[in-house]
Amino acid sequence: MFKLTDAEWGIMEILWEKGVLSTMEIVREMEETKGWKKSTVITILNRMVEKGSISYKTKNKSKLYFTMIDREQARIDETRTLFNKLYGGRAGLMISSLLKNEHLSKEEIDEIRKAQALKVGLHRL
Repeated sequence: MFKLTDAEWGIMEILWEKGVLSTMEIVREMEETKGWKKSTVITILNRMVEKGSISYKTKNKSKLYFTMIDREQARIDETRTLFNKLYGGRAGLMISSLLKNEHLSKEEIDEIRKAQALKVGLHRL
């Protein structure tokens, strides 16, 4: 399981959306969206390579970065961490909190119902 910082999530989102990118392409994206300097981006990229969340190949003296983790798996891992931290792993408490404190749309309520139906179906197997 990878623990990504907010800064790392920003870079991962760009790589998941656009695929393989050079250092300078990532720097430009992060300058435009976050106002980061080149040195900041390079520091974060190096940290991410060390952690194994991204890797790179060298082509014509340029580093081309790509993700090493699946977007959906990263979301699941992050959700699990947050869920355990905030609700002690208690799904009922989380859903109750959402229902009390949020105005859920019909689509969001339908998603919860579908997820519950799927879980019930899996338990019967």
